[in-house]
Amino acid sequence: MARITAKHILDQLSDASWCTEAFEFYSCQNIGKNRILEKGSADFDKKVGLPGEKDWYRAAYYARKKYGYTDMHIRHNRSVFMKHKLARILKGKKALFIDFGCGPMTSGIMLAEMLSASNDDFNDQIIYVGIDSSVNMCKIAHWVNKIGDGSDIFDRFHILNTDSLDLGMLEEIIQNQFHPEITILCLSYVLAPSTFNHGYTAAVKLAEDWIEFNQQLSITKETYLIYMNPQFKSVHRNWNYVVQTYRDYTSKVWKYGVSERQTLKIDGLPGSVFTQMISGKRRH
Repeated sequence: MARITAKHILDQLSDASWCTEAFEFYSCQNIGKNRILEKGSADFDKKVGLPGEKDWYRAAYYARKKYGYTDMHIRHNRSVFMKHKLARILKGKKALFIDFGCGPMTSGIMLAEMLSASNDDFNDQIIYVGIDSSVNMCKIAHWVNKIGDGSDIFDRFHILNTDSLDLGMLEEIIQNQFHPEITILCLSYVLAPSTFNHGYTAAVKLAEDWIEFNQQLSITKETYLIYMNPQFKSVHRNWNYVVQTYRDYTSKVWKYGVSERQTLKIDGLPGSVFTQMISGKRRH
């Protein structure tokens, strides 16, 4: 497979007829970005409420380069993955990568760019699972995976339309493909209370489900949670619940650690991105 770049994928997204249609519709209506996207927390299966609007327009607008958020989020993912040395973690190992709140496959695009830079055969080592509560975002993610030049970006590609970890489905996916040496749960712009608005119980259950899932994988030696969101204290409440769940948890099988909190400034972008990683190593 030829090297994959986020720029190439974003250019094709922006040129897609359905993406252009959504952009032109809102531009003609003189509707501002904040009303359309609600800072990324909009229900992307519902209309803003304009005559002639289609229910997928908001998701398509989000995906478009420059005007939506996909370009910014991909650049943030690039910096976060570099900060946590994800390429080194994954080198030469089979991995399950779960893009929770995947949107238009945002973290997956950056993962593919990063891995294809040094390994033309990275597809042999990755199971990609995108999870999103929006039907329209799931449809876009399917389309994005087909952008590869002559082949899919990820051969082992799955999209789950839900807002939680479906442990039964995840177990079925890996049983039908390969047992990963590493599992990664990427929480990119998804846990803010305005987006993941189920409260304390749901945030704790997300952490507990991930712990339980990895307990059942006998061959898996490493597990990671990678979190990123804008640098506003009010955004991180649900993530703090996840971190506390891990700090309160003890296991004879796994040893967990929580990295220091990092705030990254990306050149050319307003604001900063906050990130933190939880890592687990199987005890010998």
